[in-house]
Amino acid sequence: MVTGLLLGTFMPPHAGHRLLVDFARAWVDELSVLCYVRDTDPIPGDLREQWLRELFVGVDIRMITDEITLDGDEAKRINAKLSAHLRAQFPDGVDYVFGSEPVYKYIAKIVGARYVPLDHHREMIAAQGADIRAEPISNWAYLPDCVKPHYVKRVCVYGPGAEGKTALAEQLATHYQSVAALEYGRRDLELHGVDYEEADLERITRAQLASEDALARQANRVLICDTDPLAMSAWSQLRFNHCSDALRTLATNRSYDLYLLVDVDVPWTGEPDNFFNDQSKSAFELFRAALIREDRRYLRLDGDYDTRFRTACDGIDNLLGLTTGRPVRLLP
Repeated sequence: MVTGLLLGTFMPPHAGHRLLVDFARAWVDELSVLCYVRDTDPIPGDLREQWLRELFVGVDIRMITDEITLDGDEAKRINAKLSAHLRAQFPDGVDYVFGSEPVYKYIAKIVGARYVPLDHHREMIAAQGADIRAEPISNWAYLPDCVKPHYVKRVCVYGPGAEGKTALAEQLATHYQSVAALEYGRRDLELHGVDYEEADLERITRAQLASEDALARQANRVLICDTDPLAMSAWSQLRFNHCSDALRTLATNRSYDLYLLVDVDVPWTGEPDNFFNDQSKSAFELFRAALIREDRRYLRLDGDYDTRFRTACDGIDNLLGLTTGRPVRLLP
């Protein structure tokens, strides 16, 4: 039985780690990965453990809470603490230690292993955890799908009904080559009918959030969300003159990087008996007040549809740190 060892902090796991683990797994019969965790780490240990176990099925994953430093010059001063620690973890030693930093050559000596280097100069995959943490959007290609939700920017298209929100969400998702979490409630009502009760709103909201979280793995830097729990709580207040504590909690606990507040200054697109038809202005003010009350960052979209789209693109480009990709104005 040939054994191997990888050590790191995996903040976050990225394409370089996947290369190293796949390389090591092809070399040995049994591979162990030690992930070191400190209270001061910018990414919680339990989240990293979840990522590692999903990415590397069948690998011996060990989460180690310790103040041992694995990066930089300090790690080269291998001391008795690290030696005792690794020997306790692997009393029978290991055959190989794999790594992409010279320091792991010294660590290999502690467990009596041969060091196997890979891509020290980042010629295969130029990914490093510090760079990803500093600029995740520009390093998006190096993130595994399970890590993307941690860094994806969520933009909510927000406001009263029948103002073109869904069309805008779809248009923005196409423009940014990403995906949109469309309004779950509309599809639910199409299937089950419009005769619903206040209690149904919590169920619909939870389904909306589950849809968002599932799609966040497929998003390209930005996830466009067609409504959110705050909008659902405002709708509950309008429709039933009441909002449950459970729905308010969902609204408080889920926030977005940017809200696109869609104004009601375009021709009405809803059905004649739509609940908002006769009170769109008051509904808009209720929705806007909720954003202000919860101190959410928002951009107001008014004017014709083309102007709204261009303004939304400016806001998202700014959020992503991109030079504006504002589309050319469509002439009538």
